[in-house]
Amino acid sequence: PPRSTLFPYTTLFRSIRTKIIMTHVNRMLDIYGIMCERSSREDDKRHYRILRAMYIDEIPTTAQAIADREKIDKRTVYRDIDAATACLTSLLYGADGLDKMK
Repeated sequence: PPRSTLFPYTTLFRSIRTKIIMTHVNRMLDIYGIMCERSSREDDKRHYRILRAMYIDEIPTTAQAIADREKIDKRTVYRDIDAATACLTSLLYGADGLDKMK
């Protein structure tokens, strides 16, 4: 068939695939948030707060503003993002994601 007749189906397929992926991402973020909230470790809770503030909240917060609010060094903000990313990677991609982190 001509390419012009395939285009609407290709666009629809991509749209559906994107929706499925984003649903998965949002679910894993929710699960990560629950894990952090239920953790007995304060640093786990902080990891999620920092992740949300920098990347998820509608108005992002700077690393320096987060450091001031959390009373931590700015470098610790980035270490917390690294820790959150490692955990989220395993949630999003499973064991394969851990291999990609190396």
